[in-house]
Amino acid sequence: MIVNQDILLWPNFISKKWNRYFMYSELPHNETQYQATPFVGDTNNDYFRIVTDSKGIPIYLSENGKVKQIPDENLSDKIKPRLHIVSDNRVADISYKYEIYESNLPFKGVKFSYAGQDCGFLIIRYGSNSDAIIKNKLQDTLELADANLGIDFGSTNTSVAYYSKNYNRVSEEIKFVNRRVSLLASDDKNNDILAAVENEIFFFQNDPVKGNSIKSLLTIHDSKRWSIETKDQSNESRASIAVMGGFPCFEMNLPIDDANENRYYLSYPKAGRPEIVHNMKWSNLGIENSYKTAYLGSLLLHIYAQMFEEGHRPITLKWSYPSSMSNNLIRQYIQIWTKLNEINPINTTEKLRIYNPIINLDISDDSGSSFANISQQGQNGWGNAGNNDQSNTFSNPSSSNAWANPVSTPVTSGWGSTTPVANVSQSASNLKDIITELGPIDFKFKVLGSEESLTEACAVANYIANSGKISTDPRFLTICFDVGGSTTDIMALCNMNGPNGMGLAMVKQNSIRFAAQRVAQATSYSPNFQSVIKEMCERKRITIQGLNKGDLKFNSRTAPYYFEKLVDRLDDNDFDQFYLLLAGKCPELMCVNLYVTGLIMYYAGQLALKLRTEIVNSPNKLPGMDNWKPLVNVVFAGKGARIFDWLKAYDQQQYQNYYTTLFIKGFGGMQKAQELLGGPPNINPTNTDGSKDIKYEVSKGLAQTTQKLYVPQNNSAIELVGEDNFIVLTSTGQQKQIKSEDSITHEMMESIGSYFLPSPPHGAPPCPRFMDFADIFFKTASNFGLPMSPQDFIQGFNNMNIGSYIKERPDYKMAVESKQKGETKVFDYVAPIIILEGMKFLEEVILKKICKS
Repeated sequence: MIVNQDILLWPNFISKKWNRYFMYSELPHNETQYQATPFVGDTNNDYFRIVTDSKGIPIYLSENGKVKQIPDENLSDKIKPRLHIVSDNRVADISYKYEIYESNLPFKGVKFSYAGQDCGFLIIRYGSNSDAIIKNKLQDTLELADANLGIDFGSTNTSVAYYSKNYNRVSEEIKFVNRRVSLLASDDKNNDILAAVENEIFFFQNDPVKGNSIKSLLTIHDSKRWSIETKDQSNESRASIAVMGGFPCFEMNLPIDDANENRYYLSYPKAGRPEIVHNMKWSNLGIENSYKTAYLGSLLLHIYAQMFEEGHRPITLKWSYPSSMSNNLIRQYIQIWTKLNEINPINTTEKLRIYNPIINLDISDDSGSSFANISQQGQNGWGNAGNNDQSNTFSNPSSSNAWANPVSTPVTSGWGSTTPVANVSQSASNLKDIITELGPIDFKFKVLGSEESLTEACAVANYIANSGKISTDPRFLTICFDVGGSTTDIMALCNMNGPNGMGLAMVKQNSIRFAAQRVAQATSYSPNFQSVIKEMCERKRITIQGLNKGDLKFNSRTAPYYFEKLVDRLDDNDFDQFYLLLAGKCPELMCVNLYVTGLIMYYAGQLALKLRTEIVNSPNKLPGMDNWKPLVNVVFAGKGARIFDWLKAYDQQQYQNYYTTLFIKGFGGMQKAQELLGGPPNINPTNTDGSKDIKYEVSKGLAQTTQKLYVPQNNSAIELVGEDNFIVLTSTGQQKQIKSEDSITHEMMESIGSYFLPSPPHGAPPCPRFMDFADIFFKTASNFGLPMSPQDFIQGFNNMNIGSYIKERPDYKMAVESKQKGETKVFDYVAPIIILEGMKFLEEVILKKICKS
């Protein structure tokens, strides 16, 4: 009797238009006890008869651990089976056995045997009714509508959207449903309570998931289970094949055993210790690239099936990548995505057209903080406004000025003295000239092209341009932060002169490796985090295996995993409650959150000043823009943007005060902001319609039409240094002072520590702009019990040594190697110094102090 074993089919329909059918069997055809051997049906037969040989015997698909060779030439051309996963002597020591078949014809049934003796058949019945478990669409004459597909593959989450050419709109939401069919048991498993079993992770997924909530996780098969029919194929090649290389994991409840930075290890007593690959996006290792290919290929099969049921087929595919991604890594992704046109399961002569990106990226272009008083929230709703003047005290709160200076309340402030860093000198011999500023920027705008993949920032810009949520008033400058797991992508929009006259233009795009994952990873250092998430699970009646069910698996390595799993299962109205709980019981996490979000907002202020300067000097500016005083909107996209909600849930006024203060400080202080801006920044004004489109922004921007946005022809990206007291050495041995608002270039980054280096004047602080940010962060985070003293900060400032830190970064080393090999002409790495300082300080000072506390 067959007990606790199953056979699963995917998808849950058959059609003459579809040619990829899969079977997962826990009764391998060469097993010693019960065995199941599949056979297929003839889709060209009016009654969908079994495909048989000349003697009327069904053509079985497997024999002796391999795909069966079909001697009849007519039938061998008709039937094209594959065994992706096998069960042979290589896995004899693993008690859980399974195999995965693929066929171009639908499965009609299986033959059962026991110890090699035939003992029965199972015939699959397909129904034509709408409620049929497996739908027979062989007589269906429906023509599939063409669609443009957009996929945003992220470090933590992946998003999918498509544009219907039939309806001329982007689908509101694509939802993947369970398309598996169980032949011997029930596939209706309650994973809200029970952990996923083996056949839920090693095959197509049965948990429904929205198109903006797909986890970037790949469950991989043990390589000993891979079919080796092609012996000269490498392991990396096999690992890249859809289905054979693994499946995306939609499961919310997994029996996790342990974790590291790119693997989750699961505990299945019969199946060993299966692995789930995560955090794949930035790796350039060969095997990891194979896993990315397998993940995207298997996911694309899910996408095809869902779109097929919705009456569509993708004819084009666009994908996204961060602006900071190196050209070398982008080229690797081009190879990965280009392979995906082989996935097509629809019977058509037209291959999926995959658009690749244009990657010729061209990046153009106070003696110290007073650490004075932080103002308390004024009655005007403005928040705290930073100032770089000697006096940080504002008066006249009743002023009719739009800036309405808030009242200052004196507080203890100041870092004290810092150790001066000696000036740097160098011989004039063998020096070269490094170009710093390139003069006014001619953007040479064009209408965004329709046949290229886009940066994540550009895709969000296209989404916003098509959404109707952005003002066409030329007074506005919109800065958007798409906060992801590993990167925050940044773009800026305003109205400029383009080829068709005035129009919405993207004047800035880049990305920084400073995002939500920094906060999630900090859970590893939080002593109370386990109790907080357990309490939240109890309040919401959420069961998570290894946390509040089964053996406890929570530790510093698995903490980020449990953070993600809890967040994924909270409803929109649960988050404020969760953030309040964190603020009260895990104040160190609130401090890390304030640090990450605060530095991003300070950088936003710096960026606004830089953009305003470049725009008013550009030949592409609108008439009357010579004294442009923009109204700045700061908006957010992506699931990671929720990290900006933590403080707001705790105290709305303090939220506005903190982020407005940091923006103005970054801009250069209140006086400069009042002189050059049309009013205080409007933070997060467009994200008011709930979470409907969160994480869809990039994929929808990829899928949508592209006729409403100007972009620079040369992909010019405005980036700034962000820090003062840097110099560039000239060929004559002179020292050229570099200011924080100056541009940073490829050549400057390549020359960090030699021609481009920090050189503060005697007695000046080593990193004044970062210290300016740190002062506000310290005072605010101290309210949440930040376990650090001013002396800890001073020591961290004096040990900044940012040049050495940058040179040790993997992406910097990759850029060096790429240029040395001649793969790139320009040094392929640029990042604002202040963000790099912030990364170093977080890793080497804040997290270590929190851990010790």
